[in-house]
Amino acid sequence: MSIGHRLKDLRAAQNLTAQQLADMMGVSRPHITQVENGRRGLSVDLVQALEEATGVNTNWLLLGKGDMFSKDTSSATSASTQDLDEFMRLLAGRHPDVVLHLRSIIRGQNALTEKDRRALLDLISIAMEQASDAIKSRVKDVDPEGI
Repeated sequence: MSIGHRLKDLRAAQNLTAQQLADMMGVSRPHITQVENGRRGLSVDLVQALEEATGVNTNWLLLGKGDMFSKDTSSATSASTQDLDEFMRLLAGRHPDVVLHLRSIIRGQNALTEKDRRALLDLISIAMEQASDAIKSRVKDVDPEGI
């Protein structure tokens, strides 16, 4: 199986469109589809961005060895980080510019301390909970009997 096929499998596993993945990576949709179709290779920067954004195992992506996702037991795979990843996937379709900015902060390009990073993750978790509650409330208002 080629890198392009594995990239397609990764997108499918993450429930991402080519456009959503492109937005998350800061490249165009045609760039992603060219990689998937074997007409373009992956740069080191793009491989690193894919690993950071999706948790993909780079040995699997590049060589087809091992599992699709890294088995990292560090704090990077905590529930709050998983919440952040889900938030970024949801946000990518509507606000790719915000996703790129948040990723630059998280990667340390804006010198975030570990304490600040945890606070950011906690705030995102709270925002996700509030959004979920608002949606449930709106549904309840539309159909108060749950029919």
